[in-house]
Amino acid sequence: VIGNKLDLLLLDKQTKYMYHCAFTEQDLAECGFSEHQRSNLKTVCAFIERMKTGHQDWKFEILVQGNAAKLQLTKSDDFFPIHIAMKLQKMNREKSDILEDQIADLKEEIVLLKQQLSRVVP
Repeated sequence: VIGNKLDLLLLDKQTKYMYHCAFTEQDLAECGFSEHQRSNLKTVCAFIERMKTGHQDWKFEILVQGNAAKLQLTKSDDFFPIHIAMKLQKMNREKSDILEDQIADLKEEIVLLKQQLSRVVP
C-alpha cells in the first residue's frame, strides 16, 4: 500500500515478465471488491495474499493476455458467487534484471538438487 493506492506487482516465474498496476479505491470497486472490502487497502492486500496461498472455496488464477495479466479471484457459491478481476500491465524490464532473476532461480534449483542428493548418497 502506497499512499491511497494498492500497488500490485506480479512476476511471471517462467517468462520473467513483470506486471503492475496501482489500484485506487474506485479501481477496486470496478474489479469487484465490495465497499467494505475496499475501504481498507491493507485488508485487500492481506486478502489477496491469503488467496494466493490457497483457500477453500476460492479459485486464484493469473491469466496472461498479450501485454497484460489478469488476476482473478473467484468464489463459486450458489447463494452469493463472487468474481474479482484485476488487470495489470506488462512492465518493461532491463535484460540484466531478467538475467539476475534467472540466475537466482538456478541457484535455488542447485540448492534443492544438493539437498536431494544428500538424502540419496550418505
